[in-house]
This record gives sequence, C-alpha cells and structure tokens, in this order.
Amino acid sequence: MQQPSDIVTICAVDIETLGTALHSPIIQIGAAFASWDRAKESLTVDAPAPVYWQFDSDNSGLLRNQEGLKNIVGISGSTMAFHFGNTTYRTFADTVKVAGVEYPVITYGSAQHAMDGLSRLIKETDAYVMAQNNEFDLAMLKGNSDLVFYNHQRTLDIRTFQCLGLLPKKLTAKTHNALEDAIAELEEVVGLLKSGKITLC
Repeated sequence: MQQPSDIVTICAVDIETLGTALHSPIIQIGAAFASWDRAKESLTVDAPAPVYWQFDSDNSGLLRNQEGLKNIVGISGSTMAFHFGNTTYRTFADTVKVAGVEYPVITYGSAQHAMDGLSRLIKETDAYVMAQNNEFDLAMLKGNSDLVFYNHQRTLDIRTFQCLGLLPKKLTAKTHNALEDAIAELEEVVGLLKSGKITLC
C-alpha cells in the first residue's frame, strides 16, 4: 500500500517476556499504528489496526512447570504470578482508542501469526518503528521470529527521548500489558510530533 509522500506511518511495538535475557519466553506482543501528515502536522484516521497476541494463560503445561522454568531459564515464581495473574492479561473489546481514534483490534492466535501480520503491515506502510528500547523489544522479536520486519533507518526509541528530556522517565499510562503499553508509547510520540519537538525525516 503506497502512501502519499507527506503521510507517514508510525508503529509502536511492545512485548512482555518472562525475563530479560534474549532467550526469555515472549508472552505478549502488542503494536499500535498512527498515520502522520507531515504537511498538515496532524494525524489522519486511516492507520492500520492494532495487533495483539498473548500466550494462552489457561495453558496448564507452562503453569504446571513453573519450577522447571525457574531452574532452566531463571523465571521466578513472582514473575509468573505477576504475568499470569490479573495484572497484565487482557481481553480487549472489539475496538480500542489509539491517539483519540477508534480502531478494531486484530487479535492473533499464535505469536508467529502475529509477527507475520505485523511484518506485513510495517513493510506495506514503510512504517517508522519504535519501542521502549529497540535493543530489547525489536531484537527479541527479530531473534524469535527470524523475520527482518523493520527498516533500521526508520526507527525511534522511547528511552532515547527520555534520556534527552523530551519524555518523562516513567510513562504513567503504561500498565505492563503489551498493547496498552504500545498505545501509550505511540501517543507520547504523537504528542512530540504535535508540539514540534521532533520531526520525521
């Protein structure tokens, strides 16, 4: 889908994992999109729909083997309880708001299908891709899916904006749910664009 040169797509990607090592299991993938009109310096309403996947929290095999996971890859019981309790798991309604616009949520049944869909959307729109920390979120997804799903010359990094003082050190809207955090990150960057503090080349 070729877009007019003045309109660019921004995609925020967030993941939730059981640990911080590169081999840690990914249990949620969330991505939210916005379309930015560089000429008018405003959002358009035709961005791709958000993408979401979460590991089946009713999967008794993973929960039954908590002790084994702790021993093999260092996943603590408290980490398991945090993610598989009521803290981060969500069943989303048919639509969610992204930067004030209602979009349907595309919920996938497997992580690989979610990555295939996300990769296709990013490539079709030639999107700018961002994460809280690209070296973690994007690297983890790339390593686990074997997909080169973004252009490294079109990336933004929330942590860099925080270090430069453009964003607060803690984004209060973040909840540790992958889709909610992706939306929160995207909306912060849209705010920077609207204020003129950053531009997209």
